[in-house]
Amino acid sequence: MKKGTKVFIIQRVTANRNHSKLEKQKSSKVEKGKAKFKLPVIVYNGYKFEDTAVKIMITRVNNDLDFKLNNVYNIHPNLLSIPSEQTWNIVFNAMDK
Repeated sequence: MKKGTKVFIIQRVTANRNHSKLEKQKSSKVEKGKAKFKLPVIVYNGYKFEDTAVKIMITRVNNDLDFKLNNVYNIHPNLLSIPSEQTWNIVFNAMDK
């Protein structure tokens, strides 16, 4: 993935104490019935297959999530998905509403 690539976080994640890493959230019975999770983010640094984490920047977030905007986080690449440009823009713009 190149710097500036638009991707989704596709699983619920939580930030660690100093907001430097995002990890998969522990599942609970309440959340299993919810709709699919998609959080639009941008790759901050180039990613190579040998790397263990991708640096991403969260540009927009819902009120119920405890993330810092425009902060760089490390996340495991298995928690990301690369959508089409149109799909990413639809989800990104829908977060305002």
